[in-house]
Amino acid sequence: MLEFETLVYLGVQKTGSRFIKRFLRRFVAFPEVANSNGMPRAQRKEGALHVISVRHPMSQYLSLYSYGCEGRGWLRERMNSLGHADMYSGDIDGFARWLELVVAPEAAFSGDKGFGFHSTRFLLMALPGYPQHLRGAELHDAIKTIFSARAITDVVLKQETLNGDLSRLVGEHSGLFRDHEGAIAYLAADDRINVSPKRGIDPENLPMEIRSAVRSREWLLFDLLGYQQDLRGQRRIGARRIFGAGAPGKMDLGPIAGAPPRS
Repeated sequence: MLEFETLVYLGVQKTGSRFIKRFLRRFVAFPEVANSNGMPRAQRKEGALHVISVRHPMSQYLSLYSYGCEGRGWLRERMNSLGHADMYSGDIDGFARWLELVVAPEAAFSGDKGFGFHSTRFLLMALPGYPQHLRGAELHDAIKTIFSARAITDVVLKQETLNGDLSRLVGEHSGLFRDHEGAIAYLAADDRINVSPKRGIDPENLPMEIRSAVRSREWLLFDLLGYQQDLRGQRRIGARRIFGAGAPGKMDLGPIAGAPPRS
């Protein structure tokens, strides 16, 4: 979490957070007051805009796997301790074996039993009081209703269209930023959102049962954010402001173009 006087960025790992922090520190017009990586807020900060970043879950898994192939990250250390270092071969077979284990509900590092690794991280940042607020809620619509009522997020930045989303953030909330022209020029000149190597792995070559398991475990991100199971074409879908159509600061859970059917 990166906090300024009038803006709070709820950073989620592997969603372009380094780039976003660098941009915000350069162009937000108000002082930075706190920086605590991965730490969720206990409650909404009154008078501040709350921004969160997201990414297609499959792309997020591939980035996390690639990071581990470099010998980095706590998950790589955990896998090593469990005797699974051989999964980091850097090819489609290694990724398939790794992903099958990571998304298994019984895996201790896969997130809440009802959500996948990335949905859990998203909820921790977006929903203060998680998982207590969702206890007893099992149906997807019930969970989304609770999220809508209690989430502190105002704006979503999609990693797939990050520079354009940041440009819109500056335009729609111009009072929070300085040097608007400089900010837009900075984004136009830097098209590198995440340069982690993907090692030539195409997730579309994964077995269907593994891809379906990702869709099932990360259903919250797919449903709320309009991601398709197929990674191809996500950049064309682009981001949208999916918060604020109802009460200020709340997520609009109405139909989203391109979203999978709801449960």
